[in-house]
Amino acid sequence: EFPEYTALLIFDNSPLHKKMSERSLNVNRMNVRPGGKQAVMRATTWNGEEQSMVLPDGTPNGMKLVLEERGFDTSKMKADEMRQTLSKHADFLDQITLVEELINSRGQFCKFFPKFHFELNAIERNWCHAKKHTRAYCNGSIVRLRKIVPEALETVSIELMNKFFATCRLYEKAYREG
Repeated sequence: EFPEYTALLIFDNSPLHKKMSERSLNVNRMNVRPGGKQAVMRATTWNGEEQSMVLPDGTPNGMKLVLEERGFDTSKMKADEMRQTLSKHADFLDQITLVEELINSRGQFCKFFPKFHFELNAIERNWCHAKKHTRAYCNGSIVRLRKIVPEALETVSIELMNKFFATCRLYEKAYREG
């Protein structure tokens, strides 16, 4: 609707915001050998070359084959060592979340707040205010909840948001100065 603008969306570290794609590179979802019950992951780039994470028949590669394709001698490696070695590779470390994928695919930007205490997170204060309104005016039915939530979000005015951010800055200053 506004193609001339670029958005920066900021999220906290809730588990939902950190969910990864089913096809993302994740050593914890890989077997040692090809096949079996393991994730089918997307192709990746290693040393400038594309590396498929599946065999030609669609069977997932497994850690052993992936490491061997990367030049590692896996003959004496145990599963934990394979997992640890592969997890340190840049392509496995640089995975982005589903939220990031969606936002980036639309040409926008996304950042995540670092993990920190509630009192330093103004967005949590906004949510708390909206939840307080929701609890006060919702009778417990899903129909009423769907009506109340947008109203509750509207109760968080720009002035109130500014107040929450100012309060967080005061807490931040107090922590910094001791």
